[in-house]
Amino acid sequence: MQAEPARPLAVMLYVLLLSLIPAAGWSTGLWLFGNETNVGRGAQISGVGQIAYHGLLAAAGFVLWVVLCAATLVALARLFGAAHDWARALQVAAYSATPVALAGLLLIQPNLLSVLIIAFFYSLYLQYAGVQHVLQVKEGAAAEYVALSTILLSVLSTAIGALGGWLGVL
Repeated sequence: MQAEPARPLAVMLYVLLLSLIPAAGWSTGLWLFGNETNVGRGAQISGVGQIAYHGLLAAAGFVLWVVLCAATLVALARLFGAAHDWARALQVAAYSATPVALAGLLLIQPNLLSVLIIAFFYSLYLQYAGVQHVLQVKEGAAAEYVALSTILLSVLSTAIGALGGWLGVL
């Protein structure tokens, strides 16, 4: 059985559409409950413009997270004997992020944020399976590959978040 060819534009369209779910959940939550979670340095959210801005930030954050995840998979590919293929790494990152995006709808209610952790762990499992089947990583190395990729992704996203906070964007 031959693997389907990777189509980066189709995958990115999928990611963009998927990013609308957490954006809609976050925006709706801000509209219904205001700023109960003290997001944005405790500033009060008021007006449709600010709600839309925060929704766009949620969507952009999700897209950036998927792209950074693919970048970490490509950057670490040679260490684990994985296929050094951007398009396939993007496929793994996008499809493994689906549970987190779907759970992003729960951002409507600030008290349900902990459920996203369950979705995140399921996405790690999907990434574990994906790197084996799509990137051709051996089963013994797949867990380490996903763990190291997740650590690198955490460092990168923290640095970008800090930069965004320093610039006043977040």
